[in-house]
Amino acid sequence: MMKVHLRWWLSSVAVAVTVLAVACSPAEPPTPTPVPLPDPQALIDGAVQQMETEQYISFVFDHPVGKTPLAPGAAITRAEGVAILPDQFKVGLDMESAGTALHLGLISTGDTAYMTNPLNGEWIQATPAQIPFRFEYISGLVGAMLGDVSDLETVGENVLEGTSAWMVKGVTSTAALGQVIPGAQTDAQLEVEVWVNQANGKLLRAQMLGALVPDEDPETVRALTIESLAEPPDISPP
Repeated sequence: MMKVHLRWWLSSVAVAVTVLAVACSPAEPPTPTPVPLPDPQALIDGAVQQMETEQYISFVFDHPVGKTPLAPGAAITRAEGVAILPDQFKVGLDMESAGTALHLGLISTGDTAYMTNPLNGEWIQATPAQIPFRFEYISGLVGAMLGDVSDLETVGENVLEGTSAWMVKGVTSTAALGQVIPGAQTDAQLEVEVWVNQANGKLLRAQMLGALVPDEDPETVRALTIESLAEPPDISPP
């Protein structure tokens, strides 16, 4: 009889230990529910609409690879500046003309324009029609890049210079860019990458990859970075 009681007691202890071990073991974490990515067309449309309402911005149009034709025999390598829309801007323009690298300072106050002499850097007064750049080039570039973009895909989240952004990829026709960039091909496509601010839906950066004009390096990259400004920038005459 004693052996029966002992066996029963040992079985009871084993069951209790098993139950206690199961109760104290960490619970399996719940499987996270995937968060759906935002609609890429809605992101692009919203960014373009907000760009159209901007008043004060800073911008950089750069070329990690290649350059962009501005006029026959001249090409932009970099443009960096600020603008009070629609027609006031201050820009530093790096360009090539007839194989020579030039840097120009440009100011447009609306009715009056100024530019630097590329030989000595001195400011001279000009009419807006005489300076080799207008801000409509930048706003037109945004419209041409994003207005006809297709095969859109939101590829995920990204951080661009400390700002959380949605990254969208697609393709755009070179024909749409012919209204802005001289000599653009009419029958080719470019890859487009766009970063949209997650917090406010504004365009942060748009980038084109590929050959835009005939005989251009197919690895050419054109990148436009835009930042909204809370206060009007100083665009006073020199």
